[in-house]
Amino acid sequence: MTQDDDEHEKLLEKFLSIPGTRKAKDGVIFENEEGMFHLRGVMKVPDDLPVEAHLYLEFCTEKEARRILEIATPSDYLLKRRADAIADSPRLVRQISGRKNAWKKAGREWSLSRYYDTLNGPARAYVRRFPKRERVKLNAIVFGLAPLNQPNGVCIRSLVGDVIIVSDSLRNFFYFWCIASLGEFYGLNFEQRIHAFLIALRIMNGAEAMDFEMDPRERLPDAVRSEVNTDVDWMMQFTFAHEFAHHRLGHLDISVEDLDDDVVFSHKLEFDADAHAISSLGRNSFSASKLAWAAHQVFLALHALEIVGKHQTDYPDFSVSASHPSPLDRIAAIERLTLKRPPASPSVIDDAVNAVELLTEAALELIENGDNVLTKYGSIYLPGFDVGHLRDRIDY
Repeated sequence: MTQDDDEHEKLLEKFLSIPGTRKAKDGVIFENEEGMFHLRGVMKVPDDLPVEAHLYLEFCTEKEARRILEIATPSDYLLKRRADAIADSPRLVRQISGRKNAWKKAGREWSLSRYYDTLNGPARAYVRRFPKRERVKLNAIVFGLAPLNQPNGVCIRSLVGDVIIVSDSLRNFFYFWCIASLGEFYGLNFEQRIHAFLIALRIMNGAEAMDFEMDPRERLPDAVRSEVNTDVDWMMQFTFAHEFAHHRLGHLDISVEDLDDDVVFSHKLEFDADAHAISSLGRNSFSASKLAWAAHQVFLALHALEIVGKHQTDYPDFSVSASHPSPLDRIAAIERLTLKRPPASPSVIDDAVNAVELLTEAALELIENGDNVLTKYGSIYLPGFDVGHLRDRIDY
């Protein structure tokens, strides 16, 4: 529970009278030759709340903070994964706190779980495509987004139950990937698309801050942004569908005894999950065709990451591993599903692969000639938009 506004402002004014302090966007900054300390506000804490729960109170309700300390259900587990990730990142704390303040100003009752429920649209859209009996089964699984460090989707068997989690940052990666790969159709030039790809790459290796609302990297026209988000929603649907497929196929119950076959075994599970995610909607359906298109986009993105990983030894190779087959093999497997409405012909897919490779080649030239483009501190912005002039903690 925060102090009232008048008391809060009076306290901040006292802090501002201390030498070496200055006003921040929120609160005050103490700065000297040893470093900087940012005081964002003051909060009253319930007397009976354990100390280890205090760090959650800025973005969780008191009830949620107590749930995190006593995990009893899959929902509690998902809440803790979200809250721990936010607490570990000052930028995320600021971002989520800003969303909380916006909710409260709009007269909405805040909780971290309630906020994340509003982001579950793509997963719910996928679930709604099933008959009622299947919807009930899928809705019995706890699923949702969480700000995990690595952009990914996972199906987890925790001590308190099964949970499907997809990272917030994966959606951000898909967003800038769509601008990069499909930007020609959105009216963006090649330079803007390359910069979007660089942002996507930095999201994947954790170099780009996840503060896009506070510090925009682009200002697309509303109509274009709507198109991009529609494409991203389909990619997120496929991601959730893939994880639901792992659960529906019983992959959490399977273990391999012969470690020599572990790679083949794991790859088969991924191929099966890809196929089930799409074909379970009916091979004649429009939705299956759109999910297949989204899968193509996901795997084209992973193919681009694979190329970068091979050329840049310090960049992680996210696309292929002991557990995941190559992206192009996964695209080929989807083509063998014989959908009534295939999303693209083989020649169109070949053209898309070639276009991605040309885009990646151009980006690699910038990376190799640039100054630590993939790892340097700060952010990358799309040229041609009025962005990139804000000061961290002062302007946002």
